Amino acid sequence: MDKNKANRIKRGQITEDDLLPFVKCNCNELLNLLNNKNPQKRTIATNLLKKYKNEEVVKRLIAKFKDEKALYVRLAISQTLASFEELAIDYLIDLLGVIGSNQEKHLPTKYFNKSSFPLPRDLAARTLMQCGKIATPFLVDRLNKIENQKDIFQIEQALDAIGAIAYKYEDYRALNSIVNLSQNLDNLDGIIDCSVNICKWKIIRSLSGFKENIIALNLIFSILTDFNSYPYILEAIRSIGQIGISNNNSKDFLLNFDNFINDIDVNMSNSNSINSNSINSNSINSNSINFNFNFNNNSNSNNNNNNNNNNNIDIKYNEEIKKALEIAIKQLNIK
Repeated sequence: MDKNKANRIKRGQITEDDLLPFVKCNCNELLNLLNNKNPQKRTIATNLLKKYKNEEVVKRLIAKFKDEKALYVRLAISQTLASFEELAIDYLIDLLGVIGSNQEKHLPTKYFNKSSFPLPRDLAARTLMQCGKIATPFLVDRLNKIENQKDIFQIEQALDAIGAIAYKYEDYRALNSIVNLSQNLDNLDGIIDCSVNICKWKIIRSLSGFKENIIALNLIFSILTDFNSYPYILEAIRSIGQIGISNNNSKDFLLNFDNFINDIDVNMSNSNSINSNSINSNSINSNSINFNFNFNNNSNSNNNNNNNNNNNIDIKYNEEIKKALEIAIKQLNIK
């Protein structure tokens, strides 16, 4: 046996033949098998529990989902819970942001260079995505409750699932709730002690799943008036291309931004930064919409929290922005 295969087995990978000796096990026997020290047997139990769609099975799988470390067992639990659909969704909503530590804790610095919607990093959100359209009303309900930072963190994961479902199933029912969420986040200052920066970025990303939707496009422009550091700009460019509406606002925004980046290149010296006063402007005009951008990769990028004395534009992400612009301009067929 080669080393890679042995490692996969240690992580719980099985074949169809591995299931055969256990197909006659009853529900209780399979639930007991969930706690077996052998990860393959845990994967076997999880797969075979699909035929027992009841709340007790859901509760046991959810409990196992929280602490399971073996990759293929986790994947099997996710698939089985998704197959239970509405029976499991409330439990999965409560699990958002709970499993593991792979969720985004900081604004990203890399461009997501794929045409598909990014796979949610949170395992509960990924499972809800697999549930499909049936999960949307439950996810919408989760957007409507904000009392503390934990709620914000869970909402961030819910947005990933909503965007993925919108992209995959063309289910746009959550859009009005996303608009309301964005407005509610603007009004949180002084009400609860929390940070909304990543949540605003997640909204922009989720909107990329809403193809040909003018409300989604306009919401991106609205968010950019206040949240305009590098990660928001990069994600907005990508989402504008994915939404695919080639109107005057989107065309002007992308082309003017492209010219802006080229001006930086022309004026760039050996330094790693360039003063915004040395180029034409650090604002982009899109018809009646005007954006003043802060190129520093600062997670506290809401203009209300930034000083106005920051004139230096960090250009180390220039290539990432140019890559995003090239793809978005091509997607909108802008000449």
